[in-house]
Amino acid sequence: MFSGRFHYTAPPRRSLGSQEGVTLLEFLVGLVLFSLLVAVLSAAGKSVFKSWERGGNAVERQMDFWSGVRVMQRQIISTVAFRPGSGRMQEIAFGGGATSITLVTAQALDSRGLAGLWVARYELEPDQGGKFSCLTVRQWPAFSENWQEQAELRSERTTLLAGLEDAAFAFGSFDQVSQRWEYHATWPFSKDGRLPHVIRLKARVKGKIIALEFPIACAKT
Repeated sequence: MFSGRFHYTAPPRRSLGSQEGVTLLEFLVGLVLFSLLVAVLSAAGKSVFKSWERGGNAVERQMDFWSGVRVMQRQIISTVAFRPGSGRMQEIAFGGGATSITLVTAQALDSRGLAGLWVARYELEPDQGGKFSCLTVRQWPAFSENWQEQAELRSERTTLLAGLEDAAFAFGSFDQVSQRWEYHATWPFSKDGRLPHVIRLKARVKGKIIALEFPIACAKT
């Protein structure tokens, strides 16, 4: 027969602190770390979104700026040597200074507009803050009997360019004798239809100086 002693070893008892799971302190520490991680990720996401938004706004402003430049180019290149008839119509001619230009053009602001001659008045005006200038334009039919009243009361002001600093117009003409370009701060109204060869708009945009030149197709050389 089998002889010997049978030894039984009891399993060790588990205390309450050694049970599987997390303690309240560990849970609170994990919650704080998770909250900090969410806050960091949220701040980073907002920063990325703001950068993307600023970039999108800058691109949109650039597109608006060059769209206004193209409108000016279409109208100015189509300026005509308009010889008025009699009466008040004689007052409609090309002329301007450092802050305004009045011209007669065959191109309406809207490229899909009706054919005809239009009087366009470009003006550099201070914006609401007074720090920058904006370029606005009004137009009305050249053959309106009450053209002056229509310009003031019926024509709508359209803003073409904004955010300009130290903006001014100049009028360039090529002197055949000296074979040189001459730029003038003003161009007086002339009934003989004399036109400059180019109109220059010089301004500072975001600290950078730009000089845009718009040729007039039918100006006499």
